[in-house]
Amino acid sequence: MGGAIDDTERAVGAYLWRARFPDNTNSNLTIEEWGWERQRWHTFASGLEWGRIGVTTGGQTVRIDPTWFRSATGATPLGQLEVGGVMKSDRLSISPWDSWYTHLRNRTEHRSLRRFAGHVRRHNDSIDLDRHLLEACPLVDGATVSVRGELHLEQGERVLRGTDQVPLLLTDGSFGDYRRWLRRQGVRKGVIVAASVLFTVCLWFEWYVPFAALLVGLLIYIGYRFTQDAHVIVDFLRRVFGR
Repeated sequence: MGGAIDDTERAVGAYLWRARFPDNTNSNLTIEEWGWERQRWHTFASGLEWGRIGVTTGGQTVRIDPTWFRSATGATPLGQLEVGGVMKSDRLSISPWDSWYTHLRNRTEHRSLRRFAGHVRRHNDSIDLDRHLLEACPLVDGATVSVRGELHLEQGERVLRGTDQVPLLLTDGSFGDYRRWLRRQGVRKGVIVAASVLFTVCLWFEWYVPFAALLVGLLIYIGYRFTQDAHVIVDFLRRVFGR
């Protein structure tokens, strides 16, 4: 789908994407005025788009069919995206963007959803697409990738697919980098689960000292995020008013 990737020299075989809405839902600031990097965003949909994609190894070309990825992750086709209405941010669930089956991070493009006005649907006419962001991580012609799946032979063509027994794994780095990323993801989610369990146990057994420590940690985190937001707002005002 045109507009997601600006690369006129090399063909784009596929890209992982996510659609996001900002924190400042009561503001009329657009991405162009605010700057995508100066806002905190929440993902409400993500998916994978592809055309003709394959890899060349050992002098042979193997076509990659990512259809299984879309069915395994519940990915939304970009052409079926609806903006507005009830948009849920699944912070603790694994969306297609954060799926462990793909790790595409070498290049990320940022676009206003206004560029996709002819493809996405708006819940109502008051939805301002300039205030919604699309991020895309592309795979372009000539890129080095690591891929694993189940090999099929179809009419003399080699095709790599994913199955429930042999998932399709795709990364724009090495499998070593991919494994290290998986470990970091596992540690992060393990910490969240452990903190949740500890919080529940402290309440159940009335262990107030550990509970107080967790509460202080939460307040510190909230304060940190507040100061970050304040810094962003002050910086924006200085840019606008030149002070």
